[in-house]
Amino acid sequence: MEEEKIYCVYKHTVLENGKIYYGIAQNYQIRWDEGRGYSSNPAFYADIVFYGWKNIKHEIIATNLAKEEALWLEGLLIQETKSY
Repeated sequence: MEEEKIYCVYKHTVLENGKIYYGIAQNYQIRWDEGRGYSSNPAFYADIVFYGWKNIKHEIIATNLAKEEALWLEGLLIQETKSY
């Protein structure tokens, strides 16, 4: 049987404007890549470039989740905070 991959749910908050971004990753350090990992997300990447990666608060919300659990929690947090 194939080993299940473990995910985390994380939150980025732009300190200057309060915008929130939620995401999931197996390895958040590789995903974040000092902000370079978001070049395909134009809105968030623009904030990273403008404010700087160090001016964004980074939090791990939950760890050791199956992918389905992580996706569910990410969706719930986005919906509850309206962080579209």
